[in-house]
Amino acid sequence: MKKLIHLILVVFLLTDCTKHFIAPTDICMDNQEFLQSSISHPKGEALQAVLDQYILDGIPGATLLVADSNGVWAGAAGYADLQNNIKMQPCHILKPGSVTKMIIGNVMWQLQEEGRLNIKDLISNYVPNIAENITNGGQITIEMLLNHTSGIYTIARDLNYNLAVVNDFTRGWNAEDIIQYFSNKPATNLPGEKYNYSNTNTLISELIIESITNEPLENTLAEKVFNPLGMNNTVYYDY
Repeated sequence: MKKLIHLILVVFLLTDCTKHFIAPTDICMDNQEFLQSSISHPKGEALQAVLDQYILDGIPGATLLVADSNGVWAGAAGYADLQNNIKMQPCHILKPGSVTKMIIGNVMWQLQEEGRLNIKDLISNYVPNIAENITNGGQITIEMLLNHTSGIYTIARDLNYNLAVVNDFTRGWNAEDIIQYFSNKPATNLPGEKYNYSNTNTLISELIIESITNEPLENTLAEKVFNPLGMNNTVYYDY
């Protein structure tokens, strides 16, 4: 199985680790209309003040983009790299965190439109070996993964998993490494019974996508999301 996108709630800033370094784009804003909109936005000063306050509160660096009836505003504050004194810019690449969930959900709906899956299908139809080791795995549908009603154990709250990540941030994780942390664990609720936000749902969704496309997830993301939308500065970061 291919490596999974890690959905970590805290957005880590870029560091000077050359092995995994992804450089920012050369030009943060090359669209003059977009640039002018950002400069003239009536809420620009107030938005920048919000960012600056977060830095005063102790966050190393942050970026923000706001699109409203007044146009588009993009700004940054703090540092992307404290050690090398590199100031944060809007073009620095950051992890998207749980925005990933919406992207994966979008891919799932595209596959449904293509007739390659139905969200009412059981996950056991696509990843039987995983489903059989999940509490109530034989009753969970793709729809439950997408709306977080599956009841699958929440890996983000697993102490052993979090300790393993924190103890070695340079470790390369594959699917098997992660699956063990939510296999044969107690369910939070019965399938479909209630909402319970869980990163595990998205991890399993990624594996289902790979089982359908027979391609690495990064290829599918490029084909169905990044390239069609012109997201030229968005990358799948398989670490």
